[in-house]
Amino acid sequence: MTRIRAVCFDFDGTLAYMRPSHWALYAEAARTVGIEVTEAALAADTTDRAWEPWMTPLGPVHLEASASQAAFRELRAGVAIDRIRAAAPGSPEAALREAGRHAALLEEEAARYVLYRDAIPALERLASEGVA
Repeated sequence: MTRIRAVCFDFDGTLAYMRPSHWALYAEAARTVGIEVTEAALAADTTDRAWEPWMTPLGPVHLEASASQAAFRELRAGVAIDRIRAAAPGSPEAALREAGRHAALLEEEAARYVLYRDAIPALERLASEGVA
């Protein structure tokens, strides 16, 4: 039997979740630049075109954009811009860009994430078994 030597986890939606939601964060970022949009309007776009450039049959893959914090921040800003644009059509591009930048920075705030109850026990069990 092969022993597991390492495990890789995605963070958001796997080990933790955002509270309030991503939709609330986008609405907050939009308000800072004068774009009025609701969480409901943001969540209503179920096509999620924002992730299309990175979508594969297994889900989004964004290896190049994950190479650095700056690159991933740019990806997240673009996703926020696309989502806000879809929920608030006609918003000025300059305001959308600023809202996207602000949303990406807000997403980096650790205080906005809550660990799932089983995250720490799962990580501790893996560590106790010598799994990296």
